[in-house]
Amino acid sequence: MSKLKLPSPAMIVACLALFAAMGGTGYAAGQLAHEASARASKAKRGPRGKRGPAGPAGVQGPQGAIGPRGDSGPKGDRGEIGPAGPVELRYVEGPTVTVAAGGKEVEQVFCPSGFHDTGGGMIGQASFGFNIASSAPSGNNAWIVDVENVTGSTQKFNAYVVCTTATSVS
Repeated sequence: MSKLKLPSPAMIVACLALFAAMGGTGYAAGQLAHEASARASKAKRGPRGKRGPAGPAGVQGPQGAIGPRGDSGPKGDRGEIGPAGPVELRYVEGPTVTVAAGGKEVEQVFCPSGFHDTGGGMIGQASFGFNIASSAPSGNNAWIVDVENVTGSTQKFNAYVVCTTATSVS
């Protein structure tokens, strides 16, 4: 029996080069055919018309994750100098007001002379039972509270104002 002879290294390299060249040619031919087909299809369609109206908006997707914190901005200008000397705050509570079941009452509490109102409100002697129709500054260094008793029994409350000696309140 005769012994098989293996191909030489030069023959192996030549065969590999032949297969690569044939494969590349086949790929290129396929691409050319695809491009020609796309051009022919486009030519059949003719010119494009005007764009149609936009369709309805889709539903909004879920909110994405919070991004990284950005750089700090530049330092701002220095603010105005505050009032000279210490600023005093006072909490002034008005008298207890009794409100009949289903009734309404308005109470106004004034700041002492030399003070300005900065806020206010009311404190009910029950943890519920009042609708506050308004709670606002009254324009003369006082706070006004307008309440309605929504319970079936008598309720009590106290209006209050927070006052300051600051020379400018805005």
